[in-house]
Amino acid sequence: YPRSADYHEKSTSLAAVINLSAGYTYKLGKILDLRVEPYVKLPLNKIGTGNLPIESAGVIVGISKALF
Repeated sequence: YPRSADYHEKSTSLAAVINLSAGYTYKLGKILDLRVEPYVKLPLNKIGTGNLPIESAGVIVGISKALF
């Protein structure tokens, strides 16, 4: 069945989400570092037209090398 809806309220917020994380860096030899960083993103306000409570969590894994 075709449907349509009109949304009149829009929420716009400059700072709508707070990011919390802490990481651990492990040396891989003399040049490279391995970083493991769990994180969680928590909403400060409801986001979007439907005022959705957006949350997410995960782990960032990265390899880095010093430039100098």
